[in-house]
Amino acid sequence: REDVVAGIGQRPELVAPRVRALGEAVQQHDDRVAGSARFDHVELDPGAGDDSSYTHRALPTRPGMGSTGRGYRTRAGSRRSEHEGGVVKVVVIGATGNIGTAVVRALAADPAVDEIVGVARRLPGHVVPRTTFVAADVRTDDLDPLLAGADALVQLSWAFQPTHRPLTTWDVNVLGTIRVLDAAARVGTPAVVYASSVGAYSPGPGRTVDETWPTHSMPTAAYGREKAYMERVLDRFELERPDMRFVRVRPSFVFQRPAASSQVRIFAHPLVPRSISRPGLLGVLPLPTGLRFQAVHADDLAEAIRLLVQSEARGAYNVAAE
Repeated sequence: REDVVAGIGQRPELVAPRVRALGEAVQQHDDRVAGSARFDHVELDPGAGDDSSYTHRALPTRPGMGSTGRGYRTRAGSRRSEHEGGVVKVVVIGATGNIGTAVVRALAADPAVDEIVGVARRLPGHVVPRTTFVAADVRTDDLDPLLAGADALVQLSWAFQPTHRPLTTWDVNVLGTIRVLDAAARVGTPAVVYASSVGAYSPGPGRTVDETWPTHSMPTAAYGREKAYMERVLDRFELERPDMRFVRVRPSFVFQRPAASSQVRIFAHPLVPRSISRPGLLGVLPLPTGLRFQAVHADDLAEAIRLLVQSEARGAYNVAAE
């Protein structure tokens, strides 16, 4: 119990291999993972801080796991590709959001993925190859049929607003996500990739941190509280379901041009005129002294998620541009 409270960094069997660069594929061999583990570091707010170091450990293969050449058990209904060894059916929940649209594009471009089920509250108006969109609400709908037969789940659904109603966002972001994970556990989905965030990290002024940094966030913001709480929930699922592969991706700010209007609504004050956000109209952008943050393009994050879906990876991965 003390190890879980202290974080998965104290549990060697739960510590994931790290990656430093986006797009680096996890080298795979039959019944084992090969290749070197690389590290990605996320930069936190500048300021004074200590210089304590952290030990990086690679994940050993779990003893007693049924082997399919990809590190997880197959079960009735799973339709993994035998000729390519890839994941055949992927369910993406939150498929029409900023990250979800990019993930669906990346999966649709992967010839090893035969079927994609995109789940969202509202159906999109566009068509994606090999993708079926389904309208569902993670808070209330029966999710088991959506996940039945899936080889992997990518859980992306998240409500940023209304920020002034934290019980509403908690209902979607925490309780809704727990319903998704419970459904995946019931039907036996072999792999789950969950979108966490660097916002889950505890403050670390003046330093860069790796995935072993504590994830207690800050109690003053609903976003961080919810992301940190879900980290504890995933700790529990990892301990209780070693037959399932859980991956948590912790990206920095994620941007792409098609999501610009929604991002303006999230980050801009309600009194800021929308017109000034048009390209070329704002010649000078005042920035507070010391403002510094990392970002990543949605397509790069989507490619990282695609690689994690197709790999044997477990645990946490920071994803950010340096």
